[in-house]
Amino acid sequence: MKTTDLRLGNYIDKYGKPTKVDLGILQKIENGSVIYKPIPLSEKWLLKLDFQKRDVEFPSYTKKGIQINYLNGKWVEYVRRIEVKTVHKLQNLFYCLSGIDLELPLTD
Repeated sequence: MKTTDLRLGNYIDKYGKPTKVDLGILQKIENGSVIYKPIPLSEKWLLKLDFQKRDVEFPSYTKKGIQINYLNGKWVEYVRRIEVKTVHKLQNLFYCLSGIDLELPLTD
């Protein structure tokens, strides 16, 4: 994973736990001092990020007019047919299309 693929606020995996990217994490990735991994996109993550499941014959989720479908073993953005493999790539795509940062909702 390259620092150029990440934005502040993206979620990545640090030793099995989701971690929000900040400047310190970007520096650690650049230096190679800590192992971070991308989080694979899954139905669980789409629901965590407040995507709503659509009632169709294949897995499909929407949020703010952006639709992500699971077709032929891949998560794909509906309109542009962009494959989305990881949570941080979904966050970046969502921001590009909506101008809104995609974050986990606050819980009590």
